[in-house]
Amino acid sequence: MSAAGLAEIRDMFKMINEKLTSIEEKFEDCKTELKTIKKENEELKITIAEQGERLENLEKETRKRNIVIKGLEDTAVESTGDLQMKIEELIARIGVSLNGSLDTNETFRLGKFREGKIRPILVKLQSFDKKIEIYKKAKKLKDSNIWIDDDVTKTVQDIRRRLVPHLKVARQNGKKAFLKYDQLIIEGAKYGIKHFNQVDQEEIKFKNRTAAERSPEEGFKTKSQTKKIYRPS
Repeated sequence: MSAAGLAEIRDMFKMINEKLTSIEEKFEDCKTELKTIKKENEELKITIAEQGERLENLEKETRKRNIVIKGLEDTAVESTGDLQMKIEELIARIGVSLNGSLDTNETFRLGKFREGKIRPILVKLQSFDKKIEIYKKAKKLKDSNIWIDDDVTKTVQDIRRRLVPHLKVARQNGKKAFLKYDQLIIEGAKYGIKHFNQVDQEEIKFKNRTAAERSPEEGFKTKSQTKKIYRPS
């Protein structure tokens, strides 16, 4: 091969090498940029979670003095004055005085009227002390179809819905149980939704174990020996 031919080949390999080097550099730049994006994304997720928690806490504080009355007679035509009178008469029945704007900021039904349905009533009280006073006497409504509840956020509403089946099973087992905000109280012990999630995961792991793993030699546990408290069948 002539010198000119060899020189041409050398130039070609040099050009290929330069292009490969350029591609590698760009690839490294992309990797660095991707790492930066991932880091920024994680930081953004943390910021969003923190902001969400702040908003949730702010909403909880805003609702702290409110109560929700459920089961009180509902009609298609109901003025604000009529509603206020119904609320005051109900609260008076349990032995608490509720004096219009002196004790309440606002009262209104939640949702649109539907025949055969009773809309809950949101009562925004002026003071937390008045709410506590009402709560202490609310047990007098036990034998009626009316009850008084907390005004909770959507997050807490979801937690309470998921705790209700466990509440029912506890009561069916003769246990004293009730919901308190976002917790289930059973015989004085407090359980959050995380507890039941953990129990469910443990039961799933138990079911997925092999026969050998469930043998006495391997520390077999019966279903009744798990940490489960109450869970609907």
